[in-house]
Amino acid sequence: MSLSIFISHSFDHADKLLGVMNFIRKRGIKHVNHSIPAWDRYNGPDIQAEIESRVRQSDRIVVILTKGIHKSPWIEAEVKWARKYGKPIIAVWPYGEAGEAIPRVVADSDPYFSGWRATSLEKALKLKEVGGYRALDLAEDVDRELLIARVVQGAGIASLLLVAADLANLKRMKDQLRAKGYQVSFNKNQLPPLLKGLIWAGIGGLAVYLIAELWGTTRGISRQLAIGGGLLGGGVAVHKHLKAEIRALGPLMQIDLSA
Repeated sequence: MSLSIFISHSFDHADKLLGVMNFIRKRGIKHVNHSIPAWDRYNGPDIQAEIESRVRQSDRIVVILTKGIHKSPWIEAEVKWARKYGKPIIAVWPYGEAGEAIPRVVADSDPYFSGWRATSLEKALKLKEVGGYRALDLAEDVDRELLIARVVQGAGIASLLLVAADLANLKRMKDQLRAKGYQVSFNKNQLPPLLKGLIWAGIGGLAVYLIAELWGTTRGISRQLAIGGGLLGGGVAVHKHLKAEIRALGPLMQIDLSA
């Protein structure tokens, strides 16, 4: 069965409309989208009649609960038309906005709630009750997922910054030793730091990906976490290699050739 869907949204939050559209496509829901997006506005003679007609033709009305929508006369009118024609209303909390105040016109419409997650939206579109508190939990879960992803990726970037500092320190030490007449070389049987970093980046990325897939709450961001894990694994491996070289050069830096 194909659903006709109208997505009521603020033109100031077109990215949220794209997010909902991507969720619907991701779940493979056959549908016709009757929405009017900011990038394809209706320029006909009677916009009010056009929107009412689209709402009347739709099977589901999705309302994206972004901040400030209670001030939008258009969203209020769209919800009222949905009620007039007996259309089910699905209220979606975007991530980062879970628990924001719901416009009275939406709250009084006995809506189905959805968190910012494809599976939650699919259930609501099928008119399976998620429940307001559960939808709120789902939206907050996404916030936590994003925080976890940012922490892991931040740790990966921090490890690369450590590598940059190590390289600068190693170059300074080598330059000083060459100025003293030393020729600096290391064991050529060791793996080059870049190759070692690539190997451990692969190991770190794969390990974090598998953990994310096995740990259900982070399954939706496993690829993002894998990128952070790869950066962290590779960065730490190269950092350890460079620190070993720096420690090896340390005693030579203490020698005073002028004595």
